[in-house]
Amino acid sequence: MASRFLRSGALALLALGLLALIPACGDEDVPAPTTPAPAPSPPPPAPPPAPAPPPAREPPAAPGGLRISATGPDFIEWSWTPVSGATGYEVQYSANEAFTDEDETIARTAEEINYRRTGLEPGTRAYLRVRAAVGAGDERVTGAWSSHLTGVADAAEPAPEPPAMPSGLEISERGQDFIEWSWDPVPGVSGYDVQFSTNEGFTDEPETVARTAEQTSYRRERLDPETSYYLRVRAAAGTGDGRVTSEWSTHLTGTTMAARPPAPTGLEVTGSTDTTMTWRWNAVAGADGYQLQHSDSATIPDNTQGFYTNATTTTFTAPNLPSRETRYARVRAYFGTISEPVFGDWSTTVEGTTERPPAPTVRQLNRPTRLDPGSRTRTSITLTWVDDANDEEDVDRYEVRQRPEDGSWGVANCGTSGEFVTTESCVATGLEQGTDYDFGVRAHPDSDDDTKSVSPWSSTLSARTSGQQQEEEVAGGDDDLNITWKSTGATTVGGSDATITWSWDAADDRRIQYQVALLADPRNADANSAAARPKCPALTSAPATDDFVASTTRQWFTKEPTFAKTLASLGAGQVFGLCVVSTWDTDTGPRYGDVGLSWATTAPVEGTAADGRFPAGPKDNANKTTAIDWYVDRDAGFEYEVRIVSEGVDSSGLSCSSPEDGTELSMEKDSNGRYRLKAPKDYRRYAACVRATSGTASGSSWTELTSYTTLPGQVGTVSYLEKESSHVLGTTDPDTNKVTGATPVWQFSLSSSLPEAIGGYIVQFIEPAATKPELKDCTGTTGATTGDFTLTESGFKATGSAVTSVTASNKWVAICVRARLTGADATARSGATPALVTDGKWRIGTKSLR
Repeated sequence: MASRFLRSGALALLALGLLALIPACGDEDVPAPTTPAPAPSPPPPAPPPAPAPPPAREPPAAPGGLRISATGPDFIEWSWTPVSGATGYEVQYSANEAFTDEDETIARTAEEINYRRTGLEPGTRAYLRVRAAVGAGDERVTGAWSSHLTGVADAAEPAPEPPAMPSGLEISERGQDFIEWSWDPVPGVSGYDVQFSTNEGFTDEPETVARTAEQTSYRRERLDPETSYYLRVRAAAGTGDGRVTSEWSTHLTGTTMAARPPAPTGLEVTGSTDTTMTWRWNAVAGADGYQLQHSDSATIPDNTQGFYTNATTTTFTAPNLPSRETRYARVRAYFGTISEPVFGDWSTTVEGTTERPPAPTVRQLNRPTRLDPGSRTRTSITLTWVDDANDEEDVDRYEVRQRPEDGSWGVANCGTSGEFVTTESCVATGLEQGTDYDFGVRAHPDSDDDTKSVSPWSSTLSARTSGQQQEEEVAGGDDDLNITWKSTGATTVGGSDATITWSWDAADDRRIQYQVALLADPRNADANSAAARPKCPALTSAPATDDFVASTTRQWFTKEPTFAKTLASLGAGQVFGLCVVSTWDTDTGPRYGDVGLSWATTAPVEGTAADGRFPAGPKDNANKTTAIDWYVDRDAGFEYEVRIVSEGVDSSGLSCSSPEDGTELSMEKDSNGRYRLKAPKDYRRYAACVRATSGTASGSSWTELTSYTTLPGQVGTVSYLEKESSHVLGTTDPDTNKVTGATPVWQFSLSSSLPEAIGGYIVQFIEPAATKPELKDCTGTTGATTGDFTLTESGFKATGSAVTSVTASNKWVAICVRARLTGADATARSGATPALVTDGKWRIGTKSLR
C-alpha cells in the first residue's frame, strides 16, 4: 500500500513542474513584450524514486474433474483435470471423509494428474482430495482443496465352481504288463487327478497323479499278467490356492492280458507250384496254435486274412495263387482258443515266388482254301472260301484283308461291327469302282484257347469292281469317324426319360454327308434272349420315315450333314447301336466310306441275387454288419464303374454326384454281377452308384442302387451316477436289514455310431437281484415300461423306478442298453428273407446297493 502512495506523489510533482513551463495565454490584441524578462534559476533535481516490489502471486483454482480412473481388488486410482499454469499438485488420502486421520500430503508434479493407492484389501472404501500449486520455494502458493471423491477397491473374485465329473472312462489299450485308461475331456478344466489302486476300495493309499487338460489318458506299466487293477479320475479347475476338483468318477477295473508266447523262428518256403506255396516254421513250446498271414505286399496289412493251425501243425499251404507272383508271409503263436486267443509277436517276414505255369502245346490252324470272288458291283465284291482242313469247333472267326492296286494291306469291310466274320463269306464293301483289289483270309481260334494259334493267310485272290475308275476323289470320305456316345436319365426301372446321343468327327470335305442306321439289342424286348446282336444292314435305299425312334431299326435313314444323333424316350438298361457311314455323290451315283458301328446303353438296372447264391443287401454277424452286396444287370459289351456314397443315418440326401472321399472305390465283384463292400462303418447308410462305359469318352449316367443301413455300434460305458441316485451306500433299516429306498440313475455315452434320438435305444432295468447280473441276462427286444430317459451333454441319462424294501439277499441292480435301427431302416431289414438283425450289442451296467 505504501508503494502506491509514493508512486502517486511523484506523479503530482512531475505534473506541477510541467505546468510551470507552459506560458500564460491572453487576448490576441495585447502585444508581446519586446524585452524578455530574465528566466528564473531552475530548482535542484529531485532524487529518483525507490523501485516498486513485485506483486504477490494469485493462488491457483481448485482442480476439477476428480474421478476414479481404475480399480482392482488391491488398489484405487484417482485422476483430475489439469489446472492451467499449475506447477504441481498436493494430494491427501484418508480412510474417512472428514480427513481426521492426519494422512500425509503427497506432492505431484504438473504432469502427474493421477494418484494410485495400492496394497488395499478387497472392498476397501477410501477418500481423496487434491489442490493445485504455483511457484516454488518461499513463493510457492497453493489453491483451495477440491471436493473429496470416494473410491472402493474391487471385491475379491469368487472361488471357481467345481468342474463336472469326468465320464466315458474306458480301457483304451492293454497288454500282459500294462493297462491304459482314457476318458472323455471335460470342457474348461485345468487338469485331472488320477488314482491307481490294486483293490477297488482304494485302501492301499494310492498316489494321486496329476494330468494336464490335454492328457485324457493314463498308462500304467510293469504290471503282472492276468491281474486286475483299478483306476478313478476327477477333473480340476483353477490353479494354486484357487484349484478346485470334482467328485471322483466311478472306478473302472482293468485286467492285464495273459503272458504272450514268443515269436516262431525258422519260417521258410519249403515248396511251390504255379498256383500254391508251402511254408514251415519251428514249434513254440506251450503254444495252443498258430496264425499265418500271406500277402502280395512286403508290408503285410494288419487286416489281412489269417489262417490258423493247431499246436501240432507247423506248416501251411496256400492254394489258388497267381503264377509267377511274389508272396510274403509271417506267422505267430497264441495261447488259449481261436475265439479268445492271446497272440505273441509276429515272426520275421519271408518271401517266395510261385512258379511259371507249364507252357501249353500250341497248334497252328490250317489256312482256308478256295478263296473265290462272287458277285461284283461298283463298290463291293462278294468273297467265299472253304475251311475243310480245320474242325468246326477249332475256328471261332475269320479275318479278311484287302489291298488296292499300288496300295498296302488293310482290313476288309465285311459289313460287321469289327474286323472279323464268323461265316465263310464276306461282302467287301466301300470299294472304288473299276479298281483291282487283292484279298486274303485266315482263321482265328477262340481268344481263350491258348492251345491253338491263328492260321497262315490263304492264297491271294485278285478281283476288280465294276464300272469305270473315278478320277476326282472327295477328300476325307474314308476318315475314321471316331463315334462316341453319352446317355442320360432313366436311372430307375420303369422310367422312360432316357436318351442316347451319338456323335462323330466331321469330314474336312463339306460335300460329304452321313447316313445312319439304328440297331436294337434283342435283350431289350426279351431279357433272356440268346440271340446275337444284329449287324449293320447293307447300303440300300433310305426308309420311308425319318422319325429316329426305337422302332425304326435295321434300315438306313436319309443322308444329312449332321454329326450327332439322339434317341429319346428310352428306359433303363436299354442297348442300341448306331451304324454311321459317310456318303457323297459322283457322276456315276452315290459313294460310301467305311461303315462305323457304336453300341450304347442307358443307365444300368439293379439286379437281384440268383436263388442259392449270395443274398442281396447287408450281411450281419453277431450284431455287426460285416459287408453289403449289390447286384447289377451287366452287359458283356460294356465296362462298369462302381463307387460308394454314404452318410450318417441321422443325415439326409445321398447323391451319386458326391462319392466317398471324392474318389471311385475298388469294389469286390464276381462274374454274376455282384459288388461287395467289405467292412462298412457302423450305423451309416450306404448306396452303390454304377454306370456303363465303353472308352474314355462314352458312358451312361449314374444309377443309385438300393441304399442300406448298417447296424449301430455298441453303447459306451454305462455309469452309475452316485451323486444323482437317491441311494446312499450302506444305508439300511437296522430292524429289518432292508434298504429303505433307492432310485438308481445311470448314464451311457454317445458316439457317431449310435442314434441321436432316445427312441433309438432299448433300455431294460434288472432290479433287484441276489447275484451280480451278467451280459447274458440282457434279453428281449422291447424297452422298459417304466423309467425316465433324458439327453445330456455327456450322453443319455436313465432313471429307473424306485427300489424299496430290498432284503439283504437282493443287493444288485443293473441296466441293459442296446442301440437299434428304427423306422424304414428297421422295417426293410425285418422284412428280408432270411430276417436280418436290427439291433446292436448289449452293454450292461451293474451296482451293488451295499
